[in-house]
Amino acid sequence: MIDDALNIPDFRASENIFQLLVQVSGRSERGALPGEVIIQTQLKDNPTIQCGATHNIEKFYQDELQVRKLFNYPPYSHFLKLTFSGKSEALASQYAKHFYTLLKNQLPKDAEVFDPIPSGYPKIKDKYRFKLLIKENKVVQLSKIVYALQCSLKWPKDIRLLIDVGPLSTFS
Repeated sequence: MIDDALNIPDFRASENIFQLLVQVSGRSERGALPGEVIIQTQLKDNPTIQCGATHNIEKFYQDELQVRKLFNYPPYSHFLKLTFSGKSEALASQYAKHFYTLLKNQLPKDAEVFDPIPSGYPKIKDKYRFKLLIKENKVVQLSKIVYALQCSLKWPKDIRLLIDVGPLSTFS
């Protein structure tokens, strides 16, 4: 159901649902016969669903910008997502927490770093995954800090760190 996708803890969840609704309903209008789209939801009054169902791009855009400005989400800031993965859940978690502890002391005062948590998909291909999100206005400076810290640490052979600047999803 579309309601579940709106509740994914990702600041782009509404954007993704809106895009999907507009795309599906747009395709239904392409044929010789008019199509019909049925949206299954318990949230019929949700602004994202309303705007998507009526193709009200401008209203959705303005509403979404207000929310993002309120929470200082992109385009008003930048995200970096660090994903720690390894075959050992305990070791991957330990390195995510260790990196977090070292990193938070090096970040500019306006940067916001969130505690490391399991990724939205915590295990893929026998590897456990933990993510760490950082929100900051100066993404180049932030990237340099993260990269320098990464290079300064001795990493176990099994632990990998993926640095995603401007991630498409903060969930996974």
